[in-house]
Amino acid sequence: MHRDSFEISRLNLALNQLSTFIQHDKPCLNLYRTRSIFTNNSPNYFRETGLPPLLLSLLLFPPNIPPAAPALQEFALQFWDNRKLVNALAIVAIIGLLNESKGYGGQDSYVFTRCLIKIALASNAPTNLKTQALHLLPANLNFHLSDLIITPYMPVPETNGEEWDRLEAASALDALVELALNREYNGQESARRLMTGLELRTAAVGVFKNFVRKEEIKYAIISAMDVPEGAGSLRQHLLQALSMSPETSGPLDHVLVSSAHFASLFFSHLLRSSPHCKTLTVYKTPTSNPNTTLCSRLRPLFRPRRRSSSGTHACEDDDPPQTLLQILAEHLSLAFFQTWNRENGID
Repeated sequence: MHRDSFEISRLNLALNQLSTFIQHDKPCLNLYRTRSIFTNNSPNYFRETGLPPLLLSLLLFPPNIPPAAPALQEFALQFWDNRKLVNALAIVAIIGLLNESKGYGGQDSYVFTRCLIKIALASNAPTNLKTQALHLLPANLNFHLSDLIITPYMPVPETNGEEWDRLEAASALDALVELALNREYNGQESARRLMTGLELRTAAVGVFKNFVRKEEIKYAIISAMDVPEGAGSLRQHLLQALSMSPETSGPLDHVLVSSAHFASLFFSHLLRSSPHCKTLTVYKTPTSNPNTTLCSRLRPLFRPRRRSSSGTHACEDDDPPQTLLQILAEHLSLAFFQTWNRENGID
């Protein structure tokens, strides 16, 4: 063990002296990562060195940035080539190893977690780097995603990633849900059905699952869905994706299908092993779009529709608002009905 510590000391000295060179040297980063894996005392020892700030600095993330301060644009918007990406993947892997260690914690762990979240949700980092950052967040995530405010960026169309718009600040929890439901950059490249994009959305669902593992967090999120529409984007995104009427007149829209699928995964994590949340959800009534009423979007399949005096279909005013459970049941009925028609050649 003494020999291992001596070798680690030598390696730390080399890294500190060659902090500029390390940005372009993948073997050195991989060697350090290997030492982190196979040396038991690595986390405690590394905490006493200057390594953690060095790792963050290599990613251009300020180690001493205040919690409420937005990430610098130099960190959020960078030019990426393959060599830089390979090195960044190695650095993020080391951060993940240190962050998940039982002997490592405190302020460094908090900053590491913030860095990983902002790489994934508030930067122009390549998709596979964002996915790795989400996967390396601690499984027992004790970080309040709803309290962390981030500033997302959106690429300007037809600029080849050279120009970016800064969006309104949002909580990390809202950004995480929106990422899974609407794809990266709000589905700007939804026509490109790439595996990397699906892996990123799946990683976002995994982070959400870890975040809502406690009963009180699940209950708080579902209870917040009673807030009027517009007051919370998390409620708006989830309920809108679940209650949206499926289009059955033509080919399935893979964007809407995947959005509904990921919304279902989010809700399954909110309801699993929680009788109180299940009971609360049964009575949830999504607010209808002011431009498109719930009745016009989801007409009962087997009930005659009443015509208004103008000859158009009218919604029955005395009908009570439909709950989320009723909406989902009608979606299933509509899907089965249209499938039967298509199989039997009925338009």
